[in-house]
Amino acid sequence: MKLSVIQLLMTILFMGATYAHDANGQEVLDQRIAVKAETTNLKKALTFLERHANVLFIYNPREIQVNQKVTLENRFVTLKETLNDLLTPLHIRYEVSGKQIALFKMNGTGSTLPLNTLITSEVLADLTISGTVSDEKGEGLPGVSVLVKGTTRGTTTNGDGKYQIVVPNESAVLVFSFVGFISQEMAVEKRTSLNVSLKTDNKSLEEVVVVGYGTVKKSDLTGSVAKVGEANIKATPIPSLDRAMQGRAAGVQVVSNSARPGGNSTIRIRGSGSVNAGNDPLYVIDGFPTTGLNSINTDDIESIEILKDASATAIYGSRGSNGVVLVTTKRGKAGKAVISYEGYYGNQSVRRTLPMLNARQFAELVNDAQINNGGKAYFDGSTADRPLVSTLGEGTDWQSVVMRDAPIQNHQLSVSGGAEKSRYAVSFGYYGQDGILLKSDFKRYTLRANLDNDLTSRLKVGVTMQGAYTLTNNPRTETDGNLAVSGIISSALNYSPTFPVRNADGSYYKNQGALNGLGADNPLAVANEFTDKTALIRILANAYVDYKIIEGLTFRTSFGTDLQSSKNNYYVTRLAVVGASLGGSASVSNSQSVNWLNENILNYTRQLAPKHSLNAVLGYTIQGLAVESVVANANTFSDDFASYNNLAAGSTLVAPRSGSSDWRLISYLARVNYGFDDRFLLTLTGRRDGSSRFGPNNKFGFFPSGAIAWKLANEPWLKDLTFISDAKLRASYGLSGNQEIGNYQYLANISSAPYVIGGALNVGSATAGIGNPDLRWEKNAQFDVGFDVGLFNNRVQVSADYYIKKTSDLLFNVGVPTSSGFSTTLKNLGSVRNKGFEFSMNTINVDQGGFRWTSEFNISFNRNKILFLDGRKEFRTGSDATISNTTQNPILLRVDSPLGNFFGLVTNGIFQNQAEVDGSAQKTAKPGDLRYVDRNGDGVINDADRDIIGNSNPDFFGGLNNTFSYKGFDLNIFVQGSYGNEILNFATFDQLNLTGGNNQSARALDRWTPTNPSNTIPRANAGGGSRLLSSLHVEDGSYLRFKNISLGYNLPKSLLNRLSVGSAKVYVTAQNFITLTSYSGYDPEVNRYGSSSLSQGLDYGGYPSAKTVLVGLNLKF
Repeated sequence: MKLSVIQLLMTILFMGATYAHDANGQEVLDQRIAVKAETTNLKKALTFLERHANVLFIYNPREIQVNQKVTLENRFVTLKETLNDLLTPLHIRYEVSGKQIALFKMNGTGSTLPLNTLITSEVLADLTISGTVSDEKGEGLPGVSVLVKGTTRGTTTNGDGKYQIVVPNESAVLVFSFVGFISQEMAVEKRTSLNVSLKTDNKSLEEVVVVGYGTVKKSDLTGSVAKVGEANIKATPIPSLDRAMQGRAAGVQVVSNSARPGGNSTIRIRGSGSVNAGNDPLYVIDGFPTTGLNSINTDDIESIEILKDASATAIYGSRGSNGVVLVTTKRGKAGKAVISYEGYYGNQSVRRTLPMLNARQFAELVNDAQINNGGKAYFDGSTADRPLVSTLGEGTDWQSVVMRDAPIQNHQLSVSGGAEKSRYAVSFGYYGQDGILLKSDFKRYTLRANLDNDLTSRLKVGVTMQGAYTLTNNPRTETDGNLAVSGIISSALNYSPTFPVRNADGSYYKNQGALNGLGADNPLAVANEFTDKTALIRILANAYVDYKIIEGLTFRTSFGTDLQSSKNNYYVTRLAVVGASLGGSASVSNSQSVNWLNENILNYTRQLAPKHSLNAVLGYTIQGLAVESVVANANTFSDDFASYNNLAAGSTLVAPRSGSSDWRLISYLARVNYGFDDRFLLTLTGRRDGSSRFGPNNKFGFFPSGAIAWKLANEPWLKDLTFISDAKLRASYGLSGNQEIGNYQYLANISSAPYVIGGALNVGSATAGIGNPDLRWEKNAQFDVGFDVGLFNNRVQVSADYYIKKTSDLLFNVGVPTSSGFSTTLKNLGSVRNKGFEFSMNTINVDQGGFRWTSEFNISFNRNKILFLDGRKEFRTGSDATISNTTQNPILLRVDSPLGNFFGLVTNGIFQNQAEVDGSAQKTAKPGDLRYVDRNGDGVINDADRDIIGNSNPDFFGGLNNTFSYKGFDLNIFVQGSYGNEILNFATFDQLNLTGGNNQSARALDRWTPTNPSNTIPRANAGGGSRLLSSLHVEDGSYLRFKNISLGYNLPKSLLNRLSVGSAKVYVTAQNFITLTSYSGYDPEVNRYGSSSLSQGLDYGGYPSAKTVLVGLNLKF
């Protein structure tokens, strides 16, 4: 074999550098390596040492016979010792220069052959092949695997799609492969340049879907699983991963609890199944079940899988009843390092302000209300505070006083890559959002590292680790009790427009007189004088060891922990009404939690015979959570200087509070997947959970499921229908559980209570309730049948599911004899049913001439029904839904009706004259008052006349995503909506009370007067009468929203090559700019009481939503 000039030069340079690298060479020889015992040839032994010692051997192949047999012993020794043992018997000596080791054959005189015959241990090949790998559009594909068939020799393409590889001879075959494209094999023959164009693999059925404790090909999936991929997650810039699922997954309803920075959402998968336990799904992030989504950086997420039916969720047993959300973050791939930057900056503005009365209009209403109540006009010009109506103008727009435009930004810097056996992905992210309300913001700093290493061909290890630090400046919205005195929005809507913002001396204007009947504080004071800051430090880490026992059988053990420490600082100054009554009030609280998990999983995969395949999973897991909290308070400060930083300065100390809780879950799980002839699939799953939350008689529960699937597309009789690319029928049935009831509920807990004896304050303890040793899980039995169809080479893909989900053993506080000393105890009694239909369709509408248009559509229908309660046919609840300290109990639970019913009086227009009043059940009413329906005909309007006046559940909801691309441009339009749900607008209790004691909605301009006989808005009346819960306060909450409109441009390769940039994209995005709805509140996507199982669909004092314009940049190097 002849040597090239380059090889000769390398040899000369090596010899010239020998003496300059003696020290470095000694370090190389001193390194220790693990050598395993085996008999092999010299070439393989040298290759082994090159890989494990990171050295390069060069030698003359005509003198060094690399096919000689050698024996390696199982030792952990230095490289020098290994070389001496290996080479001395073969009469080979070596010289070291840096990390290069030259081998020489010793003859009888000890001399060596000429240096110009040395080559590397690879026995350098005759052919070097180079070329470019591109897609169907001719654009270079980075990261394509190029492998010499039948060997482990390979490389990957660079950022421009170029590659270079050395092959042994002309008969070599190169294999080009890339995810999402069809692999190609090309013979080298006599070519030195080989360009390849890869075609897109439209058969996405080979896509891998993450399921509980494993993965499965989409074509082999037997359960109902929805997937939100990286492209859809990135399409809409979002702060939290729960928003990524909104409108993009059938059967998954996402409703924002609050539009505040860092606000949460309520997620329901196939409806609500519980009354008193949790309805939120289980979140599993990189295998770790946890909560706290706001501290997870969405830019790190590769995919989100939503497990919906029992076949998919039963593997999570007692926590799978409400569905499971699996989050997988990005991991490194073998190849050159890829450095990425993704960032955007934008401006937020108020999407909608509520039309309110201005100063003149409000004054006119106040006068009408006083006169209609038998009094005199209030604004009569008698004092400066009571000017004539004609002298008033617009007055103060309190919404504009407390609202603003605000910036939003996100930046992510990441690097990923690695060698064949060691891969990494590291990222740093920053997200900052200032709120559209004064003094509100959210900031998040994240650092993530995902590392994977193949230590041997059998042993793999890895770790997933994220650190997060979040800072939240909480605004005074969604406050307890919905008091106008302490809420920004409620005070801004209720404070009189005739009031100025400040007094002449610059202090806040305060007025607690007749025009402020709800006792609202100055809205600007509420915004500025409350401080409510929360800081969270979080470390979420999970490490694993994966060992291949035999071919097809692997054991994986992992240990992870989620450490969270949260601190809240609260202070209200004496300049706010609340603070003035307390002389300033401060609170400092801290909580910390330690959540740990150990999982041990055996996985067995085997092709039993040509037509029989088997995959089995067997596991044991244990998880624990310990939480501690403490709160310290103080009131009455001499000044506001120290704020919450010096509680000792408060002369009134409030008793501190502390608490702790501990929880454990131990589990045994198993799953078997069997396939016959790639046509029939069977999945059997079982999990046995033991939880510390339940009584000693029911500590453990078993949750089984089974599923079958028929791959029709693989039937011979369907092969002739060429337009059908794929067809599969699925059916499943199984049980899962719900353990989200809190800790220690089955015990007769002890509570403390203060009492006075002899003038001294004492604290005693007493039993707080009756224990129930039989307390157990709420059970969920679910049947699902569905189909998946692909048409026209999968240009059209359709999935549909019909399900029936029955939740039984619901937890209720039921009555017990009062002789026990208590009135209720917690028992498993009720049942609820959800049934529905889900449909999703993905299409490639156009793909020609460089223009591509794709669509993704989904729609979901769910019907909820209460089958059994606690023995009663119905009862009112929702006591958490209060307004201005008025308990309404607006929710009715009734057998054979759905959850979420609003319960109140039914209005029937407005009395137009006295004759209508005389003929009604409201004898004391006046023309212009609301008319209520006398349902029982007893001639009296009272609680017996209440009825169901609305429901918070939608008839259907869904989303539509369209993506258009042409050459370097792409346009994405995402529409999402809900239809048929009602909203109980608590704000109308204030803004349509027509008393004149607070500002009113502009709808009050259409109030009833003798000259304006309105049949919708009653007359103004200082005596009140419009604060009875009725259908007046229920509105249609349907909406259709253009959630995201984004236009992007990918810079051309010719420009990027000159800039040494792999890819670059600039884009502009508009979010929430168009919303079609008839709802009169700030936003129809509202849920004042968050994840409360009962009080859904209520609105009062919530944070207004924003519309946003963003400009973004994505770079890859």
